[in-house]
Amino acid sequence: MYEFAPALGRALDRAIRPLLRLLHLGLGITPAQITWAAFGASAAAAATIATGHLVPGLALMALGQVLDGLDGGIAREFRLASAAGRRLDTRLDRASEAVIFAGLAAAGLVPPRLALLAFVAILLVTSIAERSKLDPGVKRFALYFGRGDLDTVASRAAALEDAGSR
Repeated sequence: MYEFAPALGRALDRAIRPLLRLLHLGLGITPAQITWAAFGASAAAAATIATGHLVPGLALMALGQVLDGLDGGIAREFRLASAAGRRLDTRLDRASEAVIFAGLAAAGLVPPRLALLAFVAILLVTSIAERSKLDPGVKRFALYFGRGDLDTVASRAAALEDAGSR
């Protein structure tokens, strides 16, 4: 995560280290369990949105996003990162996005064609992520907040990286 800005990734991991330690050492939770919990939150969000409860659905979606960031943090903090873990995370991230888009379409908030197009776009970006070193989390940030914000975050992260190397 945060291959585009390693300093940002390290800073975020340091900031949440107590939470990561509590989850893994205190409660015995593994990165894979967090990954599945994130998917569960996304599936619950989709069902909630599909039944017409947008605000609670968005809150569940935000919870899923937070959980999705914790699995990698635990894996990095405790040196549990693996190719199998990255594959599970990527597959469940795409499944989460699929159910969220389906929930938005089922609620009538977006046309089904647009939901399908958005999902196909995410699949295309994911298919080139390894070769381009573009983190899918960055893709999600750009999808939610727009490309201009992504440029701002990336340039600030680069400045932090430069400042840290001096």
